[in-house]
Parts: sequence; structure tokens; C-alpha cells
Amino acid sequence: MTHLKSLGVNAVQLCPVTEFPGDISAGYNPVSAYAPEWKYGTPDEFKTMINTLHRNGIAVLLDIVWNHFSPTDNFLWNYDGTQTWFDTPDVTTPWGSQAAFGRSAVADHFANSSQYWFSEFHLDGYRMDGTAFMTPGAHSSSGWQLMQRLNNEKNSRWADKITIAEELPSDPIFSTPTSLGGAGFDAQYHMLWRDNVRGAVFDAAFGDPSMNNVRAALLG
Repeated sequence: MTHLKSLGVNAVQLCPVTEFPGDISAGYNPVSAYAPEWKYGTPDEFKTMINTLHRNGIAVLLDIVWNHFSPTDNFLWNYDGTQTWFDTPDVTTPWGSQAAFGRSAVADHFANSSQYWFSEFHLDGYRMDGTAFMTPGAHSSSGWQLMQRLNNEKNSRWADKITIAEELPSDPIFSTPTSLGGAGFDAQYHMLWRDNVRGAVFDAAFGDPSMNNVRAALLG
């Protein structure tokens, strides 16, 4: 913690921390939008970590994955003997099935999880994983409305928080206010900047070691 503070770090962004199958994962195969992964520690220990970062002037953002559930250990699949949480046939993503956002109980499940993390863990914001995969096929409208709901409720109840869209490639509509028809995120990933920095770093590492080009990419 002292090292982060000495570097001037003012925010950390965590990979998803909700439960996933097995004990080792980056967290992008979630089976819950609520329960912290037990292997990382208890919920109280997670709260302690966040509070410690806050005391050192460091904000904490959480990566949230709403666009799919893990293809294995998905306990919501046929949860009560009926397919309540997913369409039939289900809407698929490259990583697993997507919940039926158009059903009010399902939309509430995700939207309320946002309030849960804000109120119980005092997080400072979210980075939403794969926003482009929130709106495929049958869920094009309901997925969009769910993202708008996330940001409208954040603005109403947690005006000091931030939400960031992982929209690749960048699309201004995702960071356009909902009042103007956008998704309402405060910011989104800048794919061109990332690609330019990556290209300059790779060039510097493999045969064209120009740190001036890396600097220019970072400042660009």
C-alpha cells in the first residue's frame, strides 16, 4: 500500500471478484453478481482492503461482468426446474449464455447488485466488461436499457461514483448521457490510444527502441 501511495497511484481497478468455478481465474467466468470469490477471502476482509486503500487516498473500481455467465457451474440454469433466467433458446456470447435482461426480475438482479457493491463495500465505481455483448440479438433493447438503468441509478444515488465502458472499438454513444439516448457511462476505453501505445512498446522491444515514440504515444 505504501508503495502504491509513493508512486502517486490514486485509483486501482480490480478484475472481477465474484464467485467463479474452481480456485484460479481472472474472474471473467462469473457464476454470481453478488458473492465475493471465497478463495480471495471473506467479504469483511475485502471491505478492510477497500477501507485501507481509501485511507491512503486511493479509489477502488470493480470490473463487473453482466454480459454472460460462466458456461460451467451456472447454478441459475434451470434454477427452479424452469428456464427463468435465460431465453429458450438462450442468447450466447463467446464466453457463455446471457441472462434474459428483458425479464424484470432478471434486470433487477443485476441493477440491485450495483447498489449492493456501492452500499456494502463502498466502491468508487465500475468498469463494465464487454459492453458490446450486452446487446446482441434478442437483447439489443433490454441490454441497452439495463446499462442506462445502471448509470441513471448511479447518478441519482451515487453522484460521486464513476462508470467506465469497455466498448471496443470506441463508440461515443456509450458515454453520451441517457437523456440524449446514450448509455450514460462517464467514460469508455480509448482503443486507438491503447493500440498506439502497444505498437510503440512492441517496436521499442523488437528492433526499434525509440522511447520518444513510446512517450509520444502515451501523450497522444
